[in-house]
Formats: sequence, C-alpha cells, structure tokens
Amino acid sequence: MSLKPKTRVALIVPAYNEEHNLTRLVERFRAVREQLAGLAMEAELVLINDGSMDGTARVGRENGFTVLSHPFNLGVCGALHTGFMYALQSGHDCLITIDADGQHNPEDISTMVAELRRESADLVIGSRFLINTGYKKNLARYTGIVLFSWIVKLLTDQTISDVTSGFRMFTRKAIEFLANHFPQDYPDAEMLILLSKSRFTIREIPVQMNPRMSGRSQHNFITSLFYPFKNLIAIVVVLIRTFLAKKEELHV
Repeated sequence: MSLKPKTRVALIVPAYNEEHNLTRLVERFRAVREQLAGLAMEAELVLINDGSMDGTARVGRENGFTVLSHPFNLGVCGALHTGFMYALQSGHDCLITIDADGQHNPEDISTMVAELRRESADLVIGSRFLINTGYKKNLARYTGIVLFSWIVKLLTDQTISDVTSGFRMFTRKAIEFLANHFPQDYPDAEMLILLSKSRFTIREIPVQMNPRMSGRSQHNFITSLFYPFKNLIAIVVVLIRTFLAKKEELHV
C-alpha cells in the first residue's frame, strides 16, 4: 500500500451496551494509537454507539473517542456502514474495524498494518483459524463459518478461513467502494465475495481472539437461526449484481 507521509486511520469500534467492556479497553486503544503514531499513522478512535441504553457513549466521549450515535439499534451492519461513511467523508486513508467486547486484541493492529504494506492488499482479515491459538469453537457457529468459507472459495477461488471475523483493515480504495456498496444485513461472506468479484486483494493473518469479556452479543438464538438463510440470499443478490454490472461494462 502506498502511504502518505502521515497516514490517517479510522479505528471503528461498533458498540451496543458495551459500557463495562469499553471501560476496560480504553487504555489499550490509547496504547495502539501511540503505537500507530510510531508507524507514521495518525489514528482516530471512532465509537459507533448503536442505540445503546447504558453509558457506552459517555465512556467513549470521556476517553477521547469520536462518538457517532444512532437513535436506535440498527445492528452491526448499520453500525459499520456508518463507520465507513464517516471514514470516507473525513478523508481517512485506512479503516480498521474492531469489536468493543474484548474479543480482539488491539495490539495485533500493528501486524495488520505490516501485512497491508508488505502484500499491497486492499483488505487484511484477522483470523482465528489460520493457526491453532487455543480458541474455543462453538460447534454450530464454526460449522456455519466452514460452510460459508467453502462458498466463498467456490465462488471466488480464494480460501478465507475466518469469513465472519470482525477484525479487519481496509485501504482507502476499499473504503470508497464499500461506503457505496455496503451489505444490507450481515457484512461477512457477502462483503468478501463482492470485494473479490470487484478485483480487490484480500489477505488473512493469524490473530489471537478471546471470549467476550462481559455482557451479551447482539446475536441471539433467533438471529443465529436466520443467519445462514439471510447470508445465502445476500450472496445470490451479490452474484446477480456483479453479473449485471459486468454485462453493462461489455455494452459500454
């Protein structure tokens, strides 16, 4: 990736009722911002407060985050889309998505930066499954991840071990594209297929991931049941859109 003298990075943290977890993570986020400054990267901490009913927004403001609040909960896709739109309009060169529940280690961001620079990738994904890190797998969830990894491989000829990882780093080119073509529901296999079909380069690196510190995930039993079906529908839509776009290019 070609870097400016001072690369601007948006560190996007989507959060819904994460007051307690965020309080425990703010020092680590600050340390990462200082670490990135040593790599000639100016990081802005951006908290997407997705309709939280606790003190999530207050904790963010008190600890130096730029806080963007939704009036009600839009879900992870809506929160991330807000982050991409903000990064686009604010002129950031890179965007990093990281969870507010303590699952991701902010310290791994420097490794993502190195991979982005070394491989000239458009997207770097932090994967739980490239190497054995001792991560405890939920059987049902892991089965779904394997299934969608296989679908991504089938449709793009690219092997991605952790299609549902929320720990990702995007270049400006990818920010501009996704701000205008963001998935409508779950930003997982659909996003990866869309990027791959649009000739973006995707890389994975192994990272350590942890259990949620406290609180509850936005994904519950009901959303978990509908998740595979919604993803399959979304994938079909992406393939149709890609086909129509290519067909239109041929007629131009």
